[in-house]
Amino acid sequence: MKKFIIIALCIGAFTSPWAKSTPIKKPVFQKQTVADSLDEYIGEYKMKEYFSIYKISKDGGFIYGEADNYGNNKLLKQKEIDTYVSTSSYGSIIIFTRDVTTKKVTGIKMILQGNEVVGTKL
Repeated sequence: MKKFIIIALCIGAFTSPWAKSTPIKKPVFQKQTVADSLDEYIGEYKMKEYFSIYKISKDGGFIYGEADNYGNNKLLKQKEIDTYVSTSSYGSIIIFTRDVTTKKVTGIKMILQGNEVVGTKL
């Protein structure tokens, strides 16, 4: 019985009207750059290793990536800005990089089987 009374008093103390509550902070949303169209990504990217050129093309509302003429693979949009996943057997993650001031696509970062490969837009 004593335990019940102690528990009831503790609950009452935490739910009393004079107990302070922490105000809920409103989330702060930062403006993120979103591609106006897929055309921003189209072009060739000079890669630093593994292969020399990664080409982005567009067909029917989708973009495709091709490494050194090994064949196109559809790139599927992810929820993160400027991020795509390749439908190739490697499942590479493609992240387009932008110039800080102009917001134009200037390069590519590819995560390929755990390795990060970077390239510059030609």
